[in-house]
Amino acid sequence: MSKSLKEQLLAAGLVKPKQVTEAKQQQRKQARQQPKAKAAPPTPAQLEAQKAAAEKAARDKELNRQRQAERERRAIINQLEQIIEAQRLSTKDGETPFRFVVKSKIKKIYVTADQHAALVKGTLGVVRYKEAFAVVTRETAERIAERDARTVLVLRDGTEPDIQEDPDYADYKVPDDLMW
Repeated sequence: MSKSLKEQLLAAGLVKPKQVTEAKQQQRKQARQQPKAKAAPPTPAQLEAQKAAAEKAARDKELNRQRQAERERRAIINQLEQIIEAQRLSTKDGETPFRFVVKSKIKKIYVTADQHAALVKGTLGVVRYKEAFAVVTRETAERIAERDARTVLVLRDGTEPDIQEDPDYADYKVPDDLMW
């Protein structure tokens, strides 16, 4: 095979390796300095393709945002379920009904007498757990409310009155031992 001109000149000793590298650098500089040919104006088909690609990118971005939001929502739900599962109080022996309002409907959960008093006082709270309700401590309910306030159904602060007085019936007192 024949050698390139550069290799032949180096072999003959007419040029030095340093001169060869300088020549390469000069060629690169000249190639960078030459103006590039301007691209032809885009055709209508190219414009349509660019527009379609931009619309697809926007749809994909929105779909990815929705998927990410759903993943975050699922992660929060899983965290809440773990917290409630670990911190909920047992209401198996509960005989006293505790009534509360959820979406304008009166719901009831059976708790012990001590838990009922604590719920009224505000040291315990009721949270939504899966398809039912759970009784948790105030601290746990506050932790849950930080992540999702809709999950906490009852958490009194102790300042609101337990019974709202109706002025028409102020003369008629309800006995303390009356159970509904």
